[in-house]
Amino acid sequence: EYVMKRILLSLTLVLALCLSLSATVFANQSALVWDNAQLLSQTTEDELNKTLEEISQRHQAEIRIVTVSETPGGSSDDYVEDLFDSNEFGYGENRDGVLLLLCMDLREFRILSNGFAGEAIDPGDIDSFSDVIVSDLSDGAYGDAFSAFADQCAHY
Repeated sequence: EYVMKRILLSLTLVLALCLSLSATVFANQSALVWDNAQLLSQTTEDELNKTLEEISQRHQAEIRIVTVSETPGGSSDDYVEDLFDSNEFGYGENRDGVLLLLCMDLREFRILSNGFAGEAIDPGDIDSFSDVIVSDLSDGAYGDAFSAFADQCAHY
């Protein structure tokens, strides 16, 4: 009986911990900037979230930025698509949106556009995005690069 009570108590504590962690993850998922690589100050991240929210609402296309220290599976092309799909990014039925993924381990970024945003931002346009943000990314000016990305999204 004593062992059973300890097991029940342990399971209850594990369940409580899991629920609190999932609530934290869920709360973070509402943000449009997921700075998993911790490249931005909290102030810069907050400002970017506000800017991306405004652009997203104005154009009804979800604009997101995700940074990672390590790329799962080792391919940024596959990961950007998996990230967009598995998290159900995008607005509406067509999941209209744009995602910028920065992979620090690969020193690469990928931009995925979907739905009507995919029609508005074609592969040639993504090259112009690159021209605007590469210099800042190379210099480690991540906030500036992400702001320029947001401006490009608003433009297109």
